[in-house]
Amino acid sequence: MRNICLLVFIINLSFGYSQDTNNSHNWFDTFNYKKTFSKNYNGWKVSYIGFNDSDTDFILPFELSFGQNKAKTKALNRKGYESLDTYNISPGFNGLIKITSGFYLELGLNASIGLEVLKDLNNTKSKNFLIGLSSNQGIKIIPWKEFGLVFGASVFETIQTSKVYKTNLGFAFELGVNL
Repeated sequence: MRNICLLVFIINLSFGYSQDTNNSHNWFDTFNYKKTFSKNYNGWKVSYIGFNDSDTDFILPFELSFGQNKAKTKALNRKGYESLDTYNISPGFNGLIKITSGFYLELGLNASIGLEVLKDLNNTKSKNFLIGLSSNQGIKIIPWKEFGLVFGASVFETIQTSKVYKTNLGFAFELGVNL
């Protein structure tokens, strides 16, 4: 329920932002779901991305996202934990370079804040405040300007203040809508 409330908040916030900045017919509002995979975690992220399209300039979209990661059990047991979940909010900017109409190269550097929830092998729960920095490189495909689907694939690298995994490397697939 918390995730649904947060998603509704993000959508309302984004429409307010897009109406204030939508001075051009080149403005894109996208809502995306990203599935992430890595050596240590599997997770997901929902995001709003708004940007003014450009054929010549480096595009700096506004992005607001919320995500959750769940650590893989085998790796956790070796470190003395039964479960590990992370929840984070990542406001920021991911750069886009337009290759051709509807096809973009994505280069990002994001800061995130969140919470790590741990349960050790004795069932003792603990929480840790997370601050992280991640970079990503990938492609984003938005085939139809007015309304349509958004597709993406990327690789990412993360460093964070986790008690268990300080670094992470993985890949992600993205699906969304362009309104």
